[in-house]
Amino acid sequence: MSLQRMLKLHYVLVLVLCVSASEDFDWTKNERGSFIYGTFPTGFSWGAGGSAYQTEGAWDKDGKGMSIWDVFAHKKGKIFLNDTADHSCEGYYKFKDDITLMKDMKFNHYRFSISWPRIFPNGIKGKCSILHRPDSPLNILHRPDSPL
Repeated sequence: MSLQRMLKLHYVLVLVLCVSASEDFDWTKNERGSFIYGTFPTGFSWGAGGSAYQTEGAWDKDGKGMSIWDVFAHKKGKIFLNDTADHSCEGYYKFKDDITLMKDMKFNHYRFSISWPRIFPNGIKGKCSILHRPDSPLNILHRPDSPL
């Protein structure tokens, strides 16, 4: 039996299995006890998260240095439609509003990242600018966003 014929047989078998499995599932039934419409277990922790590059905007504000990704993204033709995150959802300016919304939604956790070039604007040779702040919460550093 040729490879092409075996692959066709494989795809037909997978399709038959998927169709037969879907017959047992009622796609229109919205039970209150289901995952989507029901409640979550006691102690379940809700949270939100964001990535500095994708949500921050303000790519060149307040002493932030250039990252390898900033340089790459600003070269014409490297990114589809030459889009950058220079002006994303402006989380850099709206973080207090975001935190208020998360408190109102009773979230337990907020996972965020800080771009390395905000911490070391001049690369590893410069001083760490963020560690001198008294309000340094736990955060995640975006690994590929290395300072130049």
